[in-house]
Amino acid sequence: MLRQYVNDAVDQAIVTLLRSEVDDDGNPLSDNHSPHDVFISIWMEFGSYIAAMLEDDRSWSIAKEKFSAKDFGHFFILSAKGYGSGFFSDDGGWGEDSLYLHDRAMTFGAPEVSIGLDGKIYI
Repeated sequence: MLRQYVNDAVDQAIVTLLRSEVDDDGNPLSDNHSPHDVFISIWMEFGSYIAAMLEDDRSWSIAKEKFSAKDFGHFFILSAKGYGSGFFSDDGGWGEDSLYLHDRAMTFGAPEVSIGLDGKIYI
């Protein structure tokens, strides 16, 4: 169950990353790029970090109780990039559990995205 959750969370994290970054013309990367354009090492890095984050019993308990895998991946990127949104509690505020996941995601750091000459997305 954890492996599938991580895979689904990573898929959504990549989609959210492409939507949250812009190209030189100010357009979201998702306008001209798909997850297939993301260099494989990013998938592996996100997967490793999300899996490590969820190996913590508290994180996994919160995640599976409160967030779908897609929501987790989406909120993970928003929190990691410091957008001021992300792991909100059910009432729209920052509950203790939400802050715990947010703080854990923030340790990943804000990935800086670039487009290589090969058209692939790199961080």
